[in-house]
Amino acid sequence: MFDLTIEEAFAGGFASLGITTFGVADGPTYNQFQFAEFVALEALAPGTYTDLSISLEQTFGGGPSFNDLYGSEPGGYAATGFQFFINKSGTAPITVYIDNVRAVVPEPATLGLLGLGLIGGLGVRRRRN
Repeated sequence: MFDLTIEEAFAGGFASLGITTFGVADGPTYNQFQFAEFVALEALAPGTYTDLSISLEQTFGGGPSFNDLYGSEPGGYAATGFQFFINKSGTAPITVYIDNVRAVVPEPATLGLLGLGLIGGLGVRRRRN
């Protein structure tokens, strides 16, 4: 999630904000992945927009998700960085400010339910022994 401030409306045809991640695999293999979801900046009026997000569920062209790329499987990529990028038409300028970039983590209630499930599973196992 992130906050975005736009100072003035974009005068060109389109302007999109997206995310690219960078990774490294075993050995000297480096790659970057651009994700398919964007924020359409041309549709936004001047002002500040809070709690925007860009999904990392699918790479551009229908490819794998962030978790598939950077999972724990041997030979997978290790994430080394990310960047926001703007893709726009024409020569019209656009100024944006990105602030409060944060990763979304599960709610405490979700973590609590996972903890209860783990405790229950351990209790059943102990009782069987």
